[in-house]
Amino acid sequence: MKCKRDFPGMFDVAKGILMLLVILGHQKGFFRTFLGIEHPLLPLLGPSTRYDVVIMGLFFIMAGYTTHAEKDLKSFLKKNARAICVPYLWTMVALAALMSARYLLTGGFRFEIIRPILLGFLYGNGIAGFQLPGGFAAESVGAAWFLLALFWSGLIHQLFLRIPKPAAREAAIWCFTAAAVAFPSAHQLQLPWCIVPGCAAVGLRELGRLLKAHKILYRDINWPFAAAAAALTTVLHLVSTAKFWSNTWQFWMLDYLSAAAIGVVLLQCYAASGLAAARFTDGLAYIGRYSLFFFCLHNIEMLLFPWQKLYTRLIVPSHLPWGAAFPLMYLSRVALAVAGCHLILWASGRFKKFRRSRT
Repeated sequence: MKCKRDFPGMFDVAKGILMLLVILGHQKGFFRTFLGIEHPLLPLLGPSTRYDVVIMGLFFIMAGYTTHAEKDLKSFLKKNARAICVPYLWTMVALAALMSARYLLTGGFRFEIIRPILLGFLYGNGIAGFQLPGGFAAESVGAAWFLLALFWSGLIHQLFLRIPKPAAREAAIWCFTAAAVAFPSAHQLQLPWCIVPGCAAVGLRELGRLLKAHKILYRDINWPFAAAAAALTTVLHLVSTAKFWSNTWQFWMLDYLSAAAIGVVLLQCYAASGLAAARFTDGLAYIGRYSLFFFCLHNIEMLLFPWQKLYTRLIVPSHLPWGAAFPLMYLSRVALAVAGCHLILWASGRFKKFRRSRT
């Protein structure tokens, strides 16, 4: 049944679908980059990390949909930092601890092994091969760049929402966004804490807010506009190398506005499909509801788990074709994240119960 009004958790299923697509995109990148597999069918197995602006753009649009001007900016900052930055720091701690444990068990632990991870997360480095002043290596934070960008975009968006005149506010937001999109990519100039992608995301957050303010999700879909947005996105997916995480926008605002346009169309289709309230999507809703945990756990798995060794030592000797190994590895990645979510929720429940018993 088509959604006719907003309700809590209305985007949970959408977030769940997007999280599975994020893992699928990283899986494809792993098979192509680390395993060297090039096959005509591989590009057809889902989205590519080569052009990630549509999927990541949707996350920012949905974040903006629930945004409103906060009266107390200090309180908002504390709440936002607790919700986003604390999981980011816990991801860093978990990565360092698990890597230390792995090397302690093999007898080869040295602080220099985990130092690049700690420095990379403290700096907020988003690219591989980055060095801090003094020649210290800083590992990429991987997918955790999104958490930092989400934090900065939320804070900066709130500052713009304090502009009282709507016309001046919209002009300021979109000029700021255009300037951020035009800023050199992280490969050319790597500013700390992924602040540049966070600045670029402000326009998409504002778009989400406007979608709610004008109830656009519940209007009839403009099919000529939808067809044009789909065609433009398809062409750009083939010719552009736009990447949100590194602030690479090959065709500047054309890449950005294409992601914004197709994002609106996809969310309208989502609202019209009834998936948000369907019973058979409970599993997707679970992933979406705890997408922050899911995201952090996937990032830990992606940076730490020895998938390449597993593939070369188990899959290759068994002569299992890559087409069979791909879904097995993908399902294993998803299962690890789901199991981690269950563990976090169980531990959190036990801790809350313990605290109540102490008071």
